[in-house]
Amino acid sequence: MKIPCGDVVELETSLRILRRQHHALYPVYKLSIPPADQLVIPTSQEWLIRHIMEDPVIAPYRPDASYERRFWRRIVGVLEDVGVKEIQGESEGSGEIDVEIDERIYTHLSDLMVSGTATESGSLVDLPGQSFRTFIFDRPDEPNEHALTLLEEQMAIQGGSTGLRTWTASLHLGQIILSHPSILCSSHHTSLKGKSVVELGAGTGFLSILLAQLGARVSATDLGDDVEGGLEENEPVRQAPLRRLRHNVELNGMQSQISVSHLDWMDALKPEAERPEIWRDSCKESRTVVAADVIYDPDIVPALVKTIQVLIDTENDGPWGQAIIAATVRNRSTLDFFRSSCEEAGMSITLLNIPPCEQAEQIFWDSGIDQGSDVEIMRIHKSSTNC
Repeated sequence: MKIPCGDVVELETSLRILRRQHHALYPVYKLSIPPADQLVIPTSQEWLIRHIMEDPVIAPYRPDASYERRFWRRIVGVLEDVGVKEIQGESEGSGEIDVEIDERIYTHLSDLMVSGTATESGSLVDLPGQSFRTFIFDRPDEPNEHALTLLEEQMAIQGGSTGLRTWTASLHLGQIILSHPSILCSSHHTSLKGKSVVELGAGTGFLSILLAQLGARVSATDLGDDVEGGLEENEPVRQAPLRRLRHNVELNGMQSQISVSHLDWMDALKPEAERPEIWRDSCKESRTVVAADVIYDPDIVPALVKTIQVLIDTENDGPWGQAIIAATVRNRSTLDFFRSSCEEAGMSITLLNIPPCEQAEQIFWDSGIDQGSDVEIMRIHKSSTNC
């Protein structure tokens, strides 16, 4: 079967998107799979094997076996369906059988099935657990693709924390930063190189790592054990948000550009003299604060607002900092409370009207439960009050 030149380009694009969706654990039922009659040709199957099954980019950090099983079941199902249709066409005299599924694909799926968790009845169950998740993306200033790998929980809440997986607003803000880096810069600069950024509620570290890859100096903050250093060989993989954050920073080799620190927003409500040293250090230079999916509970809004107020202020005569906040719209009243609290604290909020990308323009593929939800991007400036 020969494919027209125009269709070859579309097929290659579709396969590249499929690879990025696989690595990012995009829901299997939503995968952008190329047309079945094009996927089944030997060159397409070889592409699947070389660039997904055996991709060296994710060789040390493959997705969880339960996701791999679902992915390759879907692929094999599409390929086998072509064979069924070809056989039916042959029986009706309308085509010839020319379908052969690469044995390596069958073997890979068989190995995944053997490694699965079985119930008492013998059927496989896919229990959500930890998984590596790799985002492959392009930068407008460089020709080669880049990778960002995270270890995440596949459950929305694990151990009482929501900070062990990457949420929709983080991915949305990351895509905007790649497309519009000036959003974090002054009117005179568009480069993030050397820029000082602090992330609140950094969670898995997605935004902090992305910003560091773009050249920023990042302080990634969250709650948790602030003990430095790696794990012992047999110690369980990091569970507390701060430990998982540090783990992912190290996983991407960003230790020299990202400092990981414990930051409790409640400390911002204390008198200045009673705050931990990190708060006093934060007022020494102008910086940009970023945060995503941190406006979810009205009870923590006062502490969050005070935290932003402290962090974007400076002790010197330089320019005020700013905060860029991405918020998934779940409860409108909570967002309204946050805005009014910022205004009462002497800060102004501008809602940035940046339309979401079409699916064909997606950079970071979202596997979260908030996928498809509206996300608002806010810029917050402080008035003239010092820390």
